[in-house]
Amino acid sequence: LPGMVAADGTMDAGPFEYGAQWVRDTSCTALGALHAGHFETARAALERILTKMISRDGATMIAGGFDKPDMEQFDQMGELLHLLRAYRDWTGDDSLIREHRELLLALVERPLRPEFRDDSGLVHNRREFWERWFTDAYELAYQTYVILGLRDAAELAPALGATDRAARWRGEADRMLQAGLHHPTRALVDRGRLIKRRKVTGEVATYPDAFKGFQPDAPMNTEQHHSLLPDASMALPIALGVIDPHSDVALRTLDDLEELWNTRWSDGGYDRYHTSTQPDQPGPWPFATTFILRAQHDAGLFERSRRSLEWLNTCPGGRAGFFFEEIPSIRSLNKSCGLVCWTSGEIALFVVRHYLGVRFGPGGELIIKPALYPGSPEVKADLRFRQERLHLQIRGSGPVHRAVVNGAVVKLSPDGAVRLANDFVGGSILLE
Repeated sequence: LPGMVAADGTMDAGPFEYGAQWVRDTSCTALGALHAGHFETARAALERILTKMISRDGATMIAGGFDKPDMEQFDQMGELLHLLRAYRDWTGDDSLIREHRELLLALVERPLRPEFRDDSGLVHNRREFWERWFTDAYELAYQTYVILGLRDAAELAPALGATDRAARWRGEADRMLQAGLHHPTRALVDRGRLIKRRKVTGEVATYPDAFKGFQPDAPMNTEQHHSLLPDASMALPIALGVIDPHSDVALRTLDDLEELWNTRWSDGGYDRYHTSTQPDQPGPWPFATTFILRAQHDAGLFERSRRSLEWLNTCPGGRAGFFFEEIPSIRSLNKSCGLVCWTSGEIALFVVRHYLGVRFGPGGELIIKPALYPGSPEVKADLRFRQERLHLQIRGSGPVHRAVVNGAVVKLSPDGAVRLANDFVGGSILLE
């Protein structure tokens, strides 16, 4: 991971492919680097984003530039705020937040502007998560990251000098979530499952209506019927904890996503979306697979998450931690299938946040609730934590029944997690 980010924080989304920068890709890669202990790499990436990749009115960089308002990527605000909050929690350093206060306030407020929303409270535009462009609609991934970003901004409100806005941000996040799940005509749920996209007219967006394939023999150009469902981004609200991973809607959504496994091949991996809408060669996508992996694991679907992880380990580049954007099934490797950094970040994030179960709650509270695979042998981890280290030892799988923190037995919370106040500085933790 640190080899993919330059000393000044520059990171091309695909070093041998795009040669361009996105707030999204840099943020998600830096989030993984942060969890792997590369604090300096994460800070350099943040400084680059905050000084070069956000306009004064809060628009975020896409492919090295800034697009029209109806083609913005609303998720980028949430990904950056989520990284900033994680950086604050892991390092204890909020200086970047304080230094770039005005810029960050513009960033947080931008998706709430009336030109991007309607009376449902949901954001809408023409660009979808994977950067195709359709008619105006609500995109599930955008709602997810705006909700996450607003909640994280509320947590960072003291450092932002915006404690007066925190309640409004939380209220808008809750309003968006409720509309996304329950609005009578605009909800991003259909037949008890999450859906990728709904048009502003109220119809479920089931096929692209303004996008053509990049290659003459790609499915978008050669097939008569196309579908937008399922889509790997439907796993994001589950993986990010925006909805309960054990809820019926989450489990039904994960069942639907199984359609993306081995769609037109036989050696594993999930496609990023329904293969009939592929503008290029069909094939599994490693970082789309990590979205689904994280959601599967939090939902307790360990057989599926183990299968996903095994595929990521054995696909080309996997054992070296250097993954291709997609694994081609039709053509040889070409310019449309380069090496990307994002998957490497997702792997580090999965191990620390989902497998070891180390994350942060309100006010910087450290929460540890591991989810090892059944029958796992003892696991040890040595994590960089603020100015010290966090030495974690986990004996056995399943629910934790005993926790020892720096030699003292501590009481578990009702959900079986270890919760430590934000003044905890590090040390050893034994979980049995």
